[in-house]
Amino acid sequence: WQLLADICSEVCLVGIDFTASFKFGACPWQGRSRACRKAFLGVVKPSPSNDCNNLKMEVFRCKNADAKMLRLAEICKETPGATIVYANSRERCEKLAGFLRGQGFPAAFYHAGLDRETRKETQERFMLGRVRIMVATVAFGMGVDKSNVRLVVHFTLPESLEAYTQEAGRAGRDGKPSRCTLLVAPSDKTNLNRWLRQSDVTLEMVRDTYRALKTRIGSGTSLINVDEILPSIFGADALEYGADTRLRVAISLLERVGLVVRHTDTNRDLRIELLPTPPNARANTEEILYLRKRHSQERLDEMVAYVEGTTCRHTLIARRFGQKQSPCKTACDLCLGTAKSITLENIPLIDFLGVENRNITELSSAFPRSRIISRGQEIVVKG
Repeated sequence: WQLLADICSEVCLVGIDFTASFKFGACPWQGRSRACRKAFLGVVKPSPSNDCNNLKMEVFRCKNADAKMLRLAEICKETPGATIVYANSRERCEKLAGFLRGQGFPAAFYHAGLDRETRKETQERFMLGRVRIMVATVAFGMGVDKSNVRLVVHFTLPESLEAYTQEAGRAGRDGKPSRCTLLVAPSDKTNLNRWLRQSDVTLEMVRDTYRALKTRIGSGTSLINVDEILPSIFGADALEYGADTRLRVAISLLERVGLVVRHTDTNRDLRIELLPTPPNARANTEEILYLRKRHSQERLDEMVAYVEGTTCRHTLIARRFGQKQSPCKTACDLCLGTAKSITLENIPLIDFLGVENRNITELSSAFPRSRIISRGQEIVVKG
């Protein structure tokens, strides 16, 4: 590994994007040099001279989701160029894209719920510069390498610092100054905790997955279509965001305890081989699920620590990946002294607008062709 890292000093050796954790499972970069770890992670180029200080890391604390929307519009206005906005649900992506279009920004949305042709067309429009802002779930970015992304905004709190680093790292790959902005509200940790619980893989889910595989395969090896098996495991929730991922995680757990082997996939078809039931399969599964849950909480705590940090954000990220880095001094809000609490109230509008006591989401619907601007304690609708 070290030899490969030394030879390939400017590329990520693993030709995929991923958010795998250092701590959960064996990784080929553990115990290796700084250059080797960087080469496998692909988070930054493993050149000692490039510590991603072209990326300005910043966190804006907002009162609620409406305040986030106002701040998002302001940031997009301040920062010209290609922009990616990440959100954690398909519905939110579509609403944010609509809100930004209402503010006069060329925006589109991307998530796994779109058909393949639509996803391909939407991605091409962004890559070719025909749409400036892409509002997307984490489904966007896998294999996307647009070097001139000037701004990456996270509208919702990522589930881990690793995931945030990977996604934020899609900004400024050409080395030019770019912004990586995280919008947070007091309720974000609670909401993310609830979302993680809802999307967690349980023992019952693993058992249902194994039964579904056994019913379809019987014995030996067979191709299993993801779309066909999802309803038998998740029922009416089969089309919900994250069901596909939870299925794959459940199969991975079954493989770890020796119940199945997953061979090379073919698009949406998984080649699964059933194995004889090993001893202690249930106990081993329960232990893995416990460790996975504990690890998820640790990752969330690390993300919260980043948000609430008081030292250089680049140093915090480097420390998470086992690296040492001096404070950037000029490339994060903490070093620049610009980090501060942001509160944007839902200020009632004056009577002649006819929309008193409405929040930003409602205003976007009421004035789809207008621009909503915050000016201190005022909210102004233009157009």
